[in-house]
Amino acid sequence: LTRPDDVALPLPVTLDDALAMAEKNNPDIQVARYSYRSADDNKDSVFGELLPEVKAFGTFGKTWDPSPGVYDSERSAVVGLKASIPLYEAGSVRSRLRQARHTADQRYMNVVGARRGAAQQIISSWEDLVAARAEIDSRKAQVEASRLARDGVHQEADVGERTIIDALDADQEYLDAQVSLVTAERNEMVAQFALAAALGLLGPENLGFPGQPERR
Repeated sequence: LTRPDDVALPLPVTLDDALAMAEKNNPDIQVARYSYRSADDNKDSVFGELLPEVKAFGTFGKTWDPSPGVYDSERSAVVGLKASIPLYEAGSVRSRLRQARHTADQRYMNVVGARRGAAQQIISSWEDLVAARAEIDSRKAQVEASRLARDGVHQEADVGERTIIDALDADQEYLDAQVSLVTAERNEMVAQFALAAALGLLGPENLGFPGQPERR
Protein backbone atom coordinates (compact mmCIF):
# COMPACT_ATOMS: atom_id res chain seq x y z
CA LEU A 1 0.00 0.00 0.00
CA THR A 2 1.10 3.56 -0.67
CA ARG A 3 1.61 5.80 2.34
CA PRO A 4 1.40 9.59 2.24
CA ASP A 5 5.12 9.81 2.97
CA ASP A 6 5.81 7.80 -0.22
CA VAL A 7 3.95 10.29 -2.43
CA ALA A 8 6.02 13.09 -3.97
CA LEU A 9 3.60 15.43 -5.71
CA PRO A 10 5.24 17.63 -8.40
CA LEU A 11 3.79 20.86 -7.05
CA PRO A 12 4.89 24.21 -8.55
CA VAL A 13 7.13 26.46 -6.53
CA THR A 14 5.16 29.70 -6.96
CA LEU A 15 1.51 30.68 -7.02
CA ASP A 16 1.86 32.10 -10.54
CA ASP A 17 3.23 28.77 -11.75
CA ALA A 18 0.30 27.00 -10.09
CA LEU A 19 -2.24 29.22 -11.82
CA ALA A 20 -0.53 28.69 -15.19
CA MET A 21 -0.47 24.92 -14.68
CA ALA A 22 -4.16 24.89 -13.78
CA GLU A 23 -5.02 26.62 -17.05
CA LYS A 24 -3.68 23.56 -18.88
CA ASN A 25 -4.42 20.68 -16.50
CA ASN A 26 -7.38 21.55 -14.27
CA PRO A 27 -10.08 18.90 -14.93
CA ASP A 28 -12.99 21.34 -14.70
CA ILE A 29 -11.36 23.73 -17.16
CA GLN A 30 -10.58 20.92 -19.58
CA VAL A 31 -14.15 19.61 -19.51
CA ALA A 32 -15.58 23.09 -20.03
CA ARG A 33 -13.12 23.84 -22.84
CA TYR A 34 -13.87 20.63 -24.76
CA SER A 35 -17.60 21.18 -24.30
CA TYR A 36 -17.25 24.68 -25.74
CA ARG A 37 -15.24 23.44 -28.71
CA SER A 38 -17.93 20.86 -29.46
CA ALA A 39 -20.66 23.51 -29.34
CA ASP A 40 -18.61 25.89 -31.49
CA ASP A 41 -18.04 23.19 -34.11
CA ASN A 42 -21.75 22.40 -34.10
CA LYS A 43 -22.49 26.09 -34.72
CA ASP A 44 -20.20 26.10 -37.76
CA SER A 45 -21.80 22.91 -39.03
CA VAL A 46 -25.30 24.37 -38.87
CA PHE A 47 -24.13 27.61 -40.51
CA GLY A 48 -22.69 25.54 -43.36
CA GLU A 49 -26.21 24.42 -44.27
CA LEU A 50 -26.95 28.02 -45.39
CA LEU A 51 -23.99 28.18 -47.78
CA PRO A 52 -23.84 27.07 -51.43
CA GLU A 53 -22.48 23.59 -51.93
CA VAL A 54 -20.19 22.61 -54.79
CA LYS A 55 -19.30 19.03 -55.60
CA ALA A 56 -16.87 17.69 -58.15
CA PHE A 57 -17.54 14.35 -59.82
CA GLY A 58 -15.93 12.21 -62.43
CA THR A 59 -16.52 8.85 -64.13
CA PHE A 60 -14.37 6.68 -66.35
CA GLY A 61 -15.44 3.68 -68.37
CA LYS A 62 -13.91 1.25 -70.81
CA THR A 63 -15.78 -1.17 -73.06
CA TRP A 64 -14.12 -4.02 -74.92
CA ASP A 65 -15.29 -4.88 -78.44
CA PRO A 66 -18.12 -2.29 -78.55
CA SER A 67 -18.55 -2.78 -82.33
CA PRO A 68 -17.45 -6.27 -83.38
CA GLY A 69 -14.90 -6.09 -86.10
CA VAL A 70 -14.55 -2.30 -85.91
CA TYR A 71 -13.10 -1.32 -82.49
CA ASP A 72 -11.27 -3.48 -80.01
CA SER A 73 -12.18 -1.21 -77.07
CA GLU A 74 -13.75 2.12 -76.30
CA ARG A 75 -13.12 4.52 -73.46
CA SER A 76 -15.34 7.23 -72.02
CA ALA A 77 -14.71 9.84 -69.31
CA VAL A 78 -16.93 12.47 -67.74
CA VAL A 79 -15.75 15.24 -65.36
CA GLY A 80 -17.98 17.94 -63.97
CA LEU A 81 -19.08 20.19 -61.11
CA LYS A 82 -22.41 20.21 -59.34
CA ALA A 83 -23.56 23.24 -57.37
CA SER A 84 -26.58 23.63 -55.13
CA ILE A 85 -27.86 26.81 -53.47
CA PRO A 86 -30.34 26.69 -50.57
CA LEU A 87 -33.22 28.98 -51.47
CA TYR A 88 -35.88 28.25 -48.88
CA GLU A 89 -35.63 26.35 -45.64
CA ALA A 90 -38.71 27.74 -43.80
CA GLY A 91 -36.48 29.28 -41.13
CA SER A 92 -35.60 25.92 -39.55
CA VAL A 93 -31.88 26.17 -40.25
CA ARG A 94 -31.63 29.75 -39.00
CA SER A 95 -33.56 28.77 -35.89
CA ARG A 96 -31.13 25.93 -35.21
CA LEU A 97 -28.24 28.30 -35.89
CA ARG A 98 -29.50 30.77 -33.27
CA GLN A 99 -29.85 27.90 -30.81
CA ALA A 100 -26.35 26.64 -31.63
CA ARG A 101 -24.88 30.12 -31.12
CA HIS A 102 -26.71 30.48 -27.81
CA THR A 103 -25.41 27.09 -26.67
CA ALA A 104 -21.85 27.99 -27.70
CA ASP A 105 -22.08 31.27 -25.75
CA GLN A 106 -23.28 29.39 -22.67
CA ARG A 107 -20.45 26.87 -22.98
CA TYR A 108 -17.94 29.72 -23.26
CA MET A 109 -19.28 31.26 -20.06
CA ASN A 110 -18.83 27.84 -18.45
CA VAL A 111 -15.15 28.00 -19.45
CA VAL A 112 -14.84 31.44 -17.83
CA GLY A 113 -16.57 30.18 -14.70
CA ALA A 114 -14.35 27.09 -14.54
CA ARG A 115 -11.24 29.25 -14.80
CA ARG A 116 -12.47 31.55 -12.06
CA GLY A 117 -13.42 28.64 -9.80
CA ALA A 118 -10.09 26.89 -10.35
CA ALA A 119 -8.17 30.08 -9.58
CA GLN A 120 -10.10 30.57 -6.33
CA GLN A 121 -9.52 26.95 -5.33
CA ILE A 122 -5.80 27.15 -6.09
CA ILE A 123 -5.31 30.42 -4.24
CA SER A 124 -7.17 29.05 -1.20
CA SER A 125 -5.22 25.77 -1.22
CA TRP A 126 -1.94 27.63 -1.72
CA GLU A 127 -2.61 29.88 1.27
CA ASP A 128 -3.56 26.84 3.36
CA LEU A 129 -0.33 25.15 2.34
CA VAL A 130 1.80 28.18 3.18
CA ALA A 131 0.04 28.56 6.55
CA ALA A 132 0.47 24.85 7.34
CA ARG A 133 4.18 24.95 6.58
CA ALA A 134 4.63 28.04 8.73
CA GLU A 135 2.74 26.32 11.53
CA ILE A 136 4.97 23.26 11.21
CA ASP A 137 8.05 25.40 11.81
CA SER A 138 6.35 26.99 14.81
CA ARG A 139 5.26 23.64 16.21
CA LYS A 140 8.74 22.18 15.81
CA ALA A 141 10.13 25.04 17.86
CA GLN A 142 7.38 24.47 20.43
CA VAL A 143 8.21 20.76 20.63
CA GLU A 144 11.89 21.50 21.18
CA ALA A 145 11.11 24.11 23.84
CA SER A 146 8.69 21.73 25.60
CA ARG A 147 11.28 18.98 25.54
CA LEU A 148 13.92 21.19 27.11
CA ALA A 149 11.44 22.39 29.73
CA ARG A 150 10.40 18.84 30.52
CA ASP A 151 14.01 17.72 30.91
CA GLY A 152 14.64 20.64 33.23
CA VAL A 153 11.57 19.88 35.37
CA HIS A 154 12.58 16.22 35.63
CA GLN A 155 16.09 17.19 36.74
CA GLU A 156 14.67 19.53 39.35
CA ALA A 157 12.28 16.81 40.47
CA ASP A 158 15.21 14.45 40.91
CA VAL A 159 16.77 16.80 43.47
CA GLY A 160 13.47 17.51 45.19
CA GLU A 161 12.83 21.02 43.86
CA ARG A 162 9.79 19.95 41.82
CA THR A 163 6.94 17.59 42.57
CA ILE A 164 5.78 14.57 40.61
CA ILE A 165 2.75 16.61 39.54
CA ASP A 166 5.08 19.21 38.04
CA ALA A 167 6.92 16.49 36.12
CA LEU A 168 3.67 15.00 34.83
CA ASP A 169 2.48 18.44 33.72
CA ALA A 170 5.72 18.95 31.82
CA ASP A 171 5.28 15.57 30.15
CA GLN A 172 1.73 16.54 29.15
CA GLU A 173 2.87 19.84 27.67
CA TYR A 174 5.53 18.02 25.66
CA LEU A 175 2.95 15.49 24.43
CA ASP A 176 0.52 18.28 23.50
CA ALA A 177 3.25 19.99 21.50
CA GLN A 178 3.94 16.77 19.62
CA VAL A 179 0.24 16.29 18.86
CA SER A 180 0.05 19.86 17.57
CA LEU A 181 3.01 19.18 15.28
CA VAL A 182 1.38 16.04 13.88
CA THR A 183 -1.84 18.02 13.28
CA ALA A 184 0.10 20.71 11.42
CA GLU A 185 1.80 18.05 9.27
CA ARG A 186 -1.62 16.54 8.53
CA ASN A 187 -2.90 19.99 7.49
CA GLU A 188 0.07 20.38 5.15
CA MET A 189 -0.68 17.01 3.53
CA VAL A 190 -4.36 17.88 3.07
CA ALA A 191 -3.44 21.24 1.52
CA GLN A 192 -0.97 19.54 -0.83
CA PHE A 193 -3.57 17.09 -2.09
CA ALA A 194 -6.21 19.81 -2.44
CA LEU A 195 -3.78 21.86 -4.52
CA ALA A 196 -2.74 18.82 -6.56
CA ALA A 197 -6.41 18.02 -7.29
CA ALA A 198 -6.98 21.54 -8.60
CA LEU A 199 -3.86 21.21 -10.76
CA GLY A 200 -4.91 17.85 -12.21
CA LEU A 201 -1.95 16.03 -10.66
CA LEU A 202 -3.75 13.20 -8.86
CA GLY A 203 -3.07 10.61 -11.52
CA PRO A 204 -1.72 7.10 -10.80
CA GLU A 205 1.73 8.14 -12.00
CA ASN A 206 1.96 10.76 -9.23
CA LEU A 207 0.36 8.76 -6.42
CA GLY A 208 2.91 5.96 -6.37
CA PHE A 209 0.50 3.16 -7.33
CA PRO A 210 2.36 -0.11 -7.92
CA GLY A 211 2.66 -1.42 -11.43
CA GLN A 212 2.38 1.97 -13.13
CA PRO A 213 4.70 2.61 -16.10
CA GLU A 214 7.24 5.35 -15.67
CA ARG A 215 6.89 8.56 -17.68
CA ARG A 216 9.46 9.19 -20.39
